[in-house]
Parts: sequence; structure tokens; C-alpha cells
Amino acid sequence: MMVVNALTVEPAKNVTGFTPRSDAPRFPDAHPDQWQRILSTSLQKQFSGWTPAALLALQESARIQRHFDGTLVYAEGDTAEHLLLVISGALELSIGNAEGKRVVMNYVSPTEMSNFIPVLDGSRIVHEYRTHGKTVLAYIPKAAFLQQLQATPSLMADVVRLLCDRNRQLQDYLGYQVLGSFRSKLAARLLHLVKQYGRPAPHGIDIDLKLSQENLASLLVTSRQSVNRELRWLVENHIVAIEYNKVTVFNLPALQRLSAV
Repeated sequence: MMVVNALTVEPAKNVTGFTPRSDAPRFPDAHPDQWQRILSTSLQKQFSGWTPAALLALQESARIQRHFDGTLVYAEGDTAEHLLLVISGALELSIGNAEGKRVVMNYVSPTEMSNFIPVLDGSRIVHEYRTHGKTVLAYIPKAAFLQQLQATPSLMADVVRLLCDRNRQLQDYLGYQVLGSFRSKLAARLLHLVKQYGRPAPHGIDIDLKLSQENLASLLVTSRQSVNRELRWLVENHIVAIEYNKVTVFNLPALQRLSAV
């Protein structure tokens, strides 16, 4: 349970610059009747330069499945047979060591796609993929994806763009890990979650993803006690509110300033 000192709620006046993700439905809001529409919109977003025929071929090849929280989708070392696109919910990517310690690397949010590298180069999967909360996934067969690239090599340009974007995000993450204070790391991670899961609320921005202190500690490769201490500071300074695995950001500019390395 993530409960930090109670905070008096006041209207948020510092959330300018935040653009909510209207294209990111959540379970159970994503009714089965909407799944194909969400899949189609998501594919257009991921591959904006692809022809309608190529996108339709991917959509028709996809299998959409609903999962409960904690479902193992792929284990480390598995062979990738599908691209994974999140329709609603979240996909948790983690890595572990021989001692059993596990660190969460990222949460893949709705309309985003994962598994590009092992699908493209045939390498083994290096993360464990588990659903975080009730989640709906679209499974796009590797063969269908590669068939489109082989038929029209120019489509690879969008894939390269996506991989470059993710490489930049990884470089930013590594920069914070090496150079940032713990407070700046936490602020940067919260900002990233706001971008992925932020929803306008009466008094700020809700991060629409259930996050325990253990989840945040795993993301930041630290102890729950360290996370709790910094969250208390953020609460006391009226930057965020925390209650029962829910994070609300009150002062976005302050969080941005704190995230600076």
C-alpha cells in the first residue's frame, strides 16, 4: 500500500503544458467492441508512413486477448513469435538475476508496441513480460510483420524511427541513472509516467496506473524506504499527492525543475 501523509487538496494552478493522451483507453473502458478500432488507430500511430493495405494486413493478422493481472506473456530467453500492442492496461518489462532480484525497466502503455528487436533479428527475449493490472493485448504474428517489410522495404523507415526514439529514451534514462540525484531520478520517472498515463483531474493530473512503493522502488533500483522518504518530501511541498497506489501531480513545473540533471 502506498499511503503518504494526507495532503489538503487545492485546485492545481501549475499544470500548463500538459497534453492528455486521449488515445489511451484503460481497462475496463476498452469494451471488446472497441478493440479493433483501438488496434487500427494504434497501428496508424506507430506506422504513420505505411500504406492502408499494409496496416490492414497487420490488423487482420492480429489476435486480441484479455489477461488478468500478473499474467506471464514472455519469459526471459523465449523466442519472439509476435509483436505486442497494448490495447488497454499495461505491460511490465523486467529483468532479473541469479539471486532472484528483479527490476522493472518500463511499463508499456496503451497504443504502444513492444518486442521489435527480437522479432527483427531473431534474438532471444531479454526481458520478462507480465501484465500489470487487467490488460488487453494484440498479438501481431512475426511472419505477418516481416512479410510486409519484405514486400515493401521502404516501410522499414517507420520502424527505424521508432527504434531511434526508444534509443533516445534509453539514453535519457541512463543519463539520469548516472548523473542525477535520487530526487531528480524520481521526478523524471514520475514525469515519464505522466506522459504515458496522465489524466486531467479536478486538482491536478492523475497517473492512471496503479503504482505501489515497491513498483516505484523497482523502477528506480532502490529501496522502498528511499522512495517513501522522497515521496513524503514531494507531498509536504505540495508537488504530488499519494493515496492507495494512486499518484496525482499538483505542480508539474516543479516536478520538471526537480528532474533536471
